[in-house]
Amino acid sequence: MSITIKRPLMQGASALSILVANALSVQAQEADTISNFTVLETLMVTGERVERSVFDTASSVEVVSDEQLKKKAPGKSVKEIVDGMANVHMPGDTGAPVIRGQATEGPNRGVGAFTAGTVPRATLNVDGRYLSFNELYFGTSSLWDVESVEVFRGPQTTSQGANSIAGAIIVNTKDPTFTPEAAYQVIYGSNNMKRASVAFSGPIIEDELAARLALDYFDRDTYVDFVNPAFDPGDAETDILIRNGRFKLLWTPSSVPGLEAKLTYSHSESNGPQAESVSFPFDNWESTADAVVGWPIKSDAVIADVSYEMDNGITLFNQFQYSQADIERRYRIANLGTVTLDQTDVSNETRATFEAMDGRLTGVLGLFARQVVSDEYMNLLGDYDFDDTKTSLGVYSELTYDITDRWSVTGGLRYQYDKVERLIALPTGSTHDYQENFGALLPKLSVSYKVTPDIVIGGLVSRGYNPGGVSLRSRTNIAVPFQQETAWNYELFGRANLLDDRLTLTGNLFYTDHRDAQRNVINFISSVFPESVTVNAERARSYGLEVGGTYRFNDAFQIYGSAGLLRTEVVEFTNSAADFEGKEFERSPRYSFSIGANWDITEQWAVNADLRHVGSYFSNSENDPQFKIEPYTVANAQVSYKPRDEFEVFGYVKNIFNDTSPTSISNFRGSLSGSVVRPREFGIGVRGQF
Repeated sequence: MSITIKRPLMQGASALSILVANALSVQAQEADTISNFTVLETLMVTGERVERSVFDTASSVEVVSDEQLKKKAPGKSVKEIVDGMANVHMPGDTGAPVIRGQATEGPNRGVGAFTAGTVPRATLNVDGRYLSFNELYFGTSSLWDVESVEVFRGPQTTSQGANSIAGAIIVNTKDPTFTPEAAYQVIYGSNNMKRASVAFSGPIIEDELAARLALDYFDRDTYVDFVNPAFDPGDAETDILIRNGRFKLLWTPSSVPGLEAKLTYSHSESNGPQAESVSFPFDNWESTADAVVGWPIKSDAVIADVSYEMDNGITLFNQFQYSQADIERRYRIANLGTVTLDQTDVSNETRATFEAMDGRLTGVLGLFARQVVSDEYMNLLGDYDFDDTKTSLGVYSELTYDITDRWSVTGGLRYQYDKVERLIALPTGSTHDYQENFGALLPKLSVSYKVTPDIVIGGLVSRGYNPGGVSLRSRTNIAVPFQQETAWNYELFGRANLLDDRLTLTGNLFYTDHRDAQRNVINFISSVFPESVTVNAERARSYGLEVGGTYRFNDAFQIYGSAGLLRTEVVEFTNSAADFEGKEFERSPRYSFSIGANWDITEQWAVNADLRHVGSYFSNSENDPQFKIEPYTVANAQVSYKPRDEFEVFGYVKNIFNDTSPTSISNFRGSLSGSVVRPREFGIGVRGQF
């Protein structure tokens, strides 16, 4: 078994060595020969609580800037952007991404996710607010008026806390400006897709108080053709509707230099089907279902940020967040899973960053507290009430010390405490009162060496954690607790900025040892609905490689790409509920790659094209052959015309070759159904700024 591990690791290590060696060779041959070119922008990372560049970040991370977003065919949400990144996979239009084989929505789906009060395995953090499971899975996070999107692969628990054992997605929206500015876009596309967005920013009090307003509207018809004569959606919505609004105030009082305060209010609404599923054979976007499940979601959030930069190199920061979400599950047959959920989320984070020894020593010390209270109701052949409270407390620190000009070491440590309380009132009148405390010490250590000022290599070790919980058997109403899961993650990394910063290369080789990995077991107890519980696999593992690069040939032409290799295995599983031992993780492609190019043909005309290819994987943990997904490829393109700086017209096509491949397959009432690549989509739009 050790040979199975070592061979891919050795191959990956060789690939990483070749990458660095080639980079050194190219640099040696072409140094001092390049001039008069625009360099690639420096992408900054904020998700580790200390702002640093991608070059100086050991974690496997990919950053998409606002300028990069504008060049791609427009997407409605963050999920569309992350799909296609190395070892990041979206198995459907709805749902959550899979990062390095880890389902970021957590171990549960469907009714089992609701009855278990499940929590995600990866955080989707928007301006400091963590989205809940239902918002992550069924809702959307708008890409309008966004400064950057950061996608971390691998455990981020040391910096992000619980529910980030798989990774983290950080969305930073734009802040108010003291110079007036405005932006807009209007788009129309296939399936009657309509989108309209505006943003306004400017000063209220010169150099002291500024405001920003951003509004985004999106709707389209479903591409699924419901061919069953008995089809009746009831109150569930088959089409997609998304509305987002955000208002920010920024205060920088001249009377208190170094003080900055920001207040953010955001509102989000989404409504649409649980999944745009089609029936076997999947190639004509038809469904024989007689009903759909709808998930209308509304949320409001207030975030207050205060920071104070002192003269001694210390910066104090505090963020308070309050949010409230109203969520429904609508189904035509009322007693087959209608749901209402009211959720309140309160959190506060206080941290201090510092710099000493002429910048050779930097660090952060922080305290994070959060409580999420949910009042839930479900009608599933009877009335169920759930009172759920999750309390989290994290204390963390991180220090980076530059030992020499070339050697640097970073050490981090977090203690994470989570209390889960879940009171379940059953239709019989009896109750389950689950209360459990979880905790973990989560270290992180990285060492880096600068081969040259433009090339760095190193190693990283970190530990991840996710708290346990309780499942409910649908047939017997028996509560089934499951334990917390942990993961030790080991990585080698390399970064290079070459050819006068026209070429950037990144690479991470990883091996993750999962203990007590949470796995979902599904049993069909009738033709109506499945029974789902979560159990622990004693041991599992995943290993692979992520590489990426961007090269600017000249000011007019740029190419970019990334690739991921992944192997997963449940090593030990003794629970009699299922036979997962020796199986691959579900929805985990063995390889994936993407490539794209931006070409400014003239000062007015520009074109972007990209392609992503996804290798084969299984849709379920049993690795059933009928649920195997074959490799597929999706290509997109956008052409834009910009007669002046303030105005642009563009057209795009997604899924150019109209690939009809399934991306996820499941058993629905004894028949195969699943998600597929969205049909080819054409669109045209205008956007501008002033």
